Amino acid sequence: MPGNKMDKRNKSTIKNKSSVNNAVITRICIESLLIFLILLVGTLKGGFFLPIDNWAYSLEASVPKPVIPVVMMVITSIMSLRGAVFLGTIALVILLLQKKIRQALFLVIAMGAGYVIREIAKLLVHRARPEIGVISSTGFSFPSGHATMAILFFGLVIYLFKDEFKSLIAKRIFIAMCVFVALLVSYSRIYLAVHWLSDVLAGIALGVFVLFLGILVFAKFDNKAESMHS
Repeated sequence: MPGNKMDKRNKSTIKNKSSVNNAVITRICIESLLIFLILLVGTLKGGFFLPIDNWAYSLEASVPKPVIPVVMMVITSIMSLRGAVFLGTIALVILLLQKKIRQALFLVIAMGAGYVIREIAKLLVHRARPEIGVISSTGFSFPSGHATMAILFFGLVIYLFKDEFKSLIAKRIFIAMCVFVALLVSYSRIYLAVHWLSDVLAGIALGVFVLFLGILVFAKFDNKAESMHS
């Protein structure tokens, strides 16, 4: 009897924590989507954010760029199409070797969904890039695809691999490094003058939305799959 009571209490505690986590994730989804939609509408309605974009562009243009652009070009290439596919393949292989099939499938679907959604948004907005960039870049500007995929990919890496670290310090360092690289890739698009500030902010918001929506859906189906096997 005492053992059954303890089991019920543990299950109740886990259920409560799960409900709280779901509520937080849902709130992040809603808030990030709202931010993206505000930036989207502001861009479609005659460049509402254009003064801020021009100010940020002028500020970056005034910064001397001797050797640093080479570094930034390497950083930005991390989330080019080739870079994203390469890093995504590495993460996928690791998950498959660990026999985490559901997680591997989640990674592929989330990355694919992020890519499709960002391309639809680009076609919808049809925004031109800044005329003079440090490097040449093709395609439409809004939202920043690099920012979207950087936030999405490194967010997925955190979610899928953070529990591999048993040390709390190591886990925090791993998370901090992933966040830092994702934000650095996003910033590189402004630094190299291939995106407006609002493009990058929209990309970040879209990446956060797709990431946490994916986590919410995956956690629900993953819990069902585990309960079926238990």
